[in-house]
Amino acid sequence: MFGTRRMSHRDSDERFARESIELARQARAAGNHPFGALLVLDGKVVLTAGNTVATDRDPTAHAETNLIAAALRQAGAK
Repeated sequence: MFGTRRMSHRDSDERFARESIELARQARAAGNHPFGALLVLDGKVVLTAGNTVATDRDPTAHAETNLIAAALRQAGAK
């Protein structure tokens, strides 16, 4: 494959970590704790979520639980 660079696991891990950090920044800007989560399938981000504990006034609204809830909603919609 000339001219095409295959992304290493380290490269993709770093890219996904950076995306999660950006989600955390967005959560913080909205007045929440700075946490973000993303779901990756076959090397692609398919869902993202941020922490919404403060804005939703829900102590369980952590980024990872919001991500799971979004995945369940999406799976139920199919």
